[in-house]
Amino acid sequence: MAEPKLTRNQKGEPMHYSVGAVIMRNGKYLLMDRDMEPFGFAAVAGHIGDDETVEGALCRKICEESGLKIQRIAFLFGEEVPWNLCLELMQGRRLVSLLVSVFGRSRRCGT
Repeated sequence: MAEPKLTRNQKGEPMHYSVGAVIMRNGKYLLMDRDMEPFGFAAVAGHIGDDETVEGALCRKICEESGLKIQRIAFLFGEEVPWNLCLELMQGRRLVSLLVSVFGRSRRCGT
């Protein structure tokens, strides 16, 4: 993937754009069980590449992490999350969260 798409917070410090998906399928919400810190259940999320749209990054992340395909997307909210430290050790992100309906056969990560 290309470098993360960057922006600056109100203090002028760099932060990256991320996308997150609240996934609905057959009237249920799908979460993933994280195998790295912070452990626990979470929505599919990740960086938006410098060469990607929000929708393109969302499609890529859902396919990579679940094998599912997007059927419908609806905007939920966007927010600045200054306290979040990403794996690349950049403090903060601007998060775009979307409600997503999916189809297809899911797979377990690592199988």
